[in-house]
Amino acid sequence: MRNLKITKAKYVGAYKINLIFSDNRESIVDFQGFLESSSHPEIKKYLNQNKFKRFNIVNGDLMWGDYELIFPIADLSKGKITHKKKKEKHLKTWYQRLKISIRL
Repeated sequence: MRNLKITKAKYVGAYKINLIFSDNRESIVDFQGFLESSSHPEIKKYLNQNKFKRFNIVNGDLMWGDYELIFPIADLSKGKITHKKKKEKHLKTWYQRLKISIRL
């Protein structure tokens, strides 16, 4: 899995994307549970299907926006995205500190 990359991605409906990898494996990944369980507004905004459908493949990674949402290739190749609240809480705290420091 060392140099594994995504070569093609196609939205297939209901927050599911069909991914084809550089080793010719194919996987349909369902992002709905991840998006719905998140409490972070920068992630929740992708529950808007029009925003969700605007993903790109950048250097073999599946990405939304300017690195706003990106997932580890190992997780995508397994076909499952897990949501870790602890990491999200850290991101939220970091984001709040950044907003405070910008105001100062």
